[in-house]
Amino acid sequence: MTPPIHISMATPADIDAMATIISRAMAADLIDVFQFGTNYDKAMASKRALCHATFPASLQDADTRVFKASLQNDNYDGMVVAFASLTFNSGERPPKGEGGMAFPEGMDREFCGMYYGRMGEERWRVLEGRRHVAWSSLHVLPEYQRQGIGTALLAWGFEAFGLEREIVYIGTQMRGRNLYRRYGWVDVAFVDVDLSEWGGKLRGYGVHRSPIMLRQPGEFVRLEGVVNE
Repeated sequence: MTPPIHISMATPADIDAMATIISRAMAADLIDVFQFGTNYDKAMASKRALCHATFPASLQDADTRVFKASLQNDNYDGMVVAFASLTFNSGERPPKGEGGMAFPEGMDREFCGMYYGRMGEERWRVLEGRRHVAWSSLHVLPEYQRQGIGTALLAWGFEAFGLEREIVYIGTQMRGRNLYRRYGWVDVAFVDVDLSEWGGKLRGYGVHRSPIMLRQPGEFVRLEGVVNE
């Protein structure tokens, strides 16, 4: 059952909480490990630095919506446990070199350039010239996952921003794929990365697959009787 939560727009005062959420939610993901390394404390510091460098611009961008889920109970009134972000896009592909990410100390620039470059190529191969919404973030603190909060953020975003009229793009990981498929997204491409090519301490991993998914315009209906995400 979804705990009592309140969903609202995020503000600059929420940046630290959102940095903690994304850092912890992604800590077990292999792509995250390859970006930030295996030292937990150093990785967390790099991720928080990245969030503090990029979130202010997202909050100020006229085409981007960042929203949060806060607990509403006697013990944790107002504690932010999840957030999501999305951006409306005309379909015009940005020139190369624009919109690149900042790289804090401790982040593997070569790996990130390769991975996000390939994800971007697949997105624009499918969507160049087509108006769409890029749903770029949906993160929940680990101890609050599988309680319906992610689904609640999806439903709120669709209602608040009229997304039922839009093509909605998501580039995700396999562990999040079932949630999106349940609510109408379909695979249109995959980005496969042979992690064995990125040696060092992480040698020995195989191929990592990241789905590129689209949802065509249509009603968002929350499903009953399914395992919550």
